[in-house]
Amino acid sequence: MSRLLLILCVLLSLLVTGCGARIRSMNATATAQSLTATALPLAATGQSPPTSAAVTTSEDILFQDDFQDGRPDDWTITAGWVVQQDGDRYTFATAAAGGAAVIRGRDWRDYRFQTLVRVTAGGVALGYRVTPDSRYYVHWRSDGLFLGKEYPRQTFTPLTQAAAPGFNAWHTLAISGFGGHIQVSVDGNVVLDYTDPTPLLSGTVSLAALDGYQAAVDDVLVTRLTAPLPVPPPAALPPTLPPPATPLPFDVNPPSGEPAPATPQPPPPPPPTQPPPQPPPATPTIEEPAAPPPQPEPPTVEEPAAPPSPAEPPVIDYFTSEPATDPGCYYLHWDLHGATAAYLNGNGVVAPGSEEVCPARTGQYVYTLTAVNQSGQVEQTITFEQPPPPANEEAPPVGEEPAAPPEEEEEEPAAPPPDARPDLVFGDVSVSVPAPARPWQVSVTMEVRNQGDGPAGAFTVRWYPDEEPFVVGCSQDVSGLPAASAVALHCTYAYQQSGEHHWRVLVDADNDITNELNESNNSQRGTIILEDNE
Repeated sequence: MSRLLLILCVLLSLLVTGCGARIRSMNATATAQSLTATALPLAATGQSPPTSAAVTTSEDILFQDDFQDGRPDDWTITAGWVVQQDGDRYTFATAAAGGAAVIRGRDWRDYRFQTLVRVTAGGVALGYRVTPDSRYYVHWRSDGLFLGKEYPRQTFTPLTQAAAPGFNAWHTLAISGFGGHIQVSVDGNVVLDYTDPTPLLSGTVSLAALDGYQAAVDDVLVTRLTAPLPVPPPAALPPTLPPPATPLPFDVNPPSGEPAPATPQPPPPPPPTQPPPQPPPATPTIEEPAAPPPQPEPPTVEEPAAPPSPAEPPVIDYFTSEPATDPGCYYLHWDLHGATAAYLNGNGVVAPGSEEVCPARTGQYVYTLTAVNQSGQVEQTITFEQPPPPANEEAPPVGEEPAAPPEEEEEEPAAPPPDARPDLVFGDVSVSVPAPARPWQVSVTMEVRNQGDGPAGAFTVRWYPDEEPFVVGCSQDVSGLPAASAVALHCTYAYQQSGEHHWRVLVDADNDITNELNESNNSQRGTIILEDNE
């Protein structure tokens, strides 16, 4: 009887243990599924876009687009980006300069922006927390993966960088932000980790490309974050390099005009230090007749090896100037090689490059081109002496004393008329569809008038295709406009979807004219309705 009871107890124990193991297995499965909701999928490589394996609950999703409908309906596009078929899938790709942004999302705060990306030439830039005046950006080029910040508008601060992923393969790129803590991941691995003491806290997402860039994205996913980002240990992050001040692919060039004040540049690294020479060994004092034993030669101190790359400072091939069409303006031209970054008066530039400058006042103006790499930096300068305006009076003949001016000419000159200031307004602005087709290309004609009594200096005119202020349809610089005169500007823009669009145009968009008579009449609005021809 006791043996029978023992057998029953053993069987009961096995049944209980089996159920417990099954419950633990189910719990482990549920935990794994929960972790999958926040983990970054590891992208496959190859020519076809991989399928994202991330599982995210619907309440965490702020935005997603796999472009399988063949239309970028939720994006506002300036130029360059189109939906293309790639095998049995559709991707969002570019082969020309331009940008695209998600229409909604200006109120997004703590979130992860994740997408599959393949770069085949040049690079691509992803925008994070994008607003009309600020953004974080991740610029992926062959020479690195750069994290930077734009704030305020057209003021760029490089933050950090790491090695770039390889081209011609699909990678999962993710940008996550919680407060001021920003992380960038590639294929599920954190490669950049930065905490901004003065963070940009909200905004949408965007894509951008320069001329010569060829890239495609797919499976865009934006999810809300509800907990702080984990802080990776220092050993888990790849080594970073000092970031160069690299311009962004859109709205980066400062308007023509006086040279901008210099901004801090990354200092060149110190030259390699030489180890101190070792003193020869002291010779012991030994009385005659015994001679001192031969001493070994002091070790030879060799020069430390130069860093493998770059071995020499950068080289400026040329930095020249020539008069421009407008009086008092000049064209600057430059090219260089062996540099990781280049600056013109503190503003990041690309090489080769050109820029028109128009010093507005009398005096001396110095333009400095700086090229930087890890071995040091080199500079070249061009100095302009802006002469005062020519006097109207004729000089007396040589050897004669100038005639004394009449009494009435000694009086104080008449004061200029009151409010002799510029006042920029729009005349006729038309937005029309010359040839309805998809995409819907419109022709924009803008007449800008200076109805004030004073001349206007250089200013910028921008036309916005929709109510979203961070998407610029076209931007044109005007070198100046005399009083009581007008100028006509023209551009084209391709809408990506039909329907009713409310456009807006703004003169002196960057507030370059500081003495304008009336700042409240610088904009005009209108509506255009595009029919769906499909």
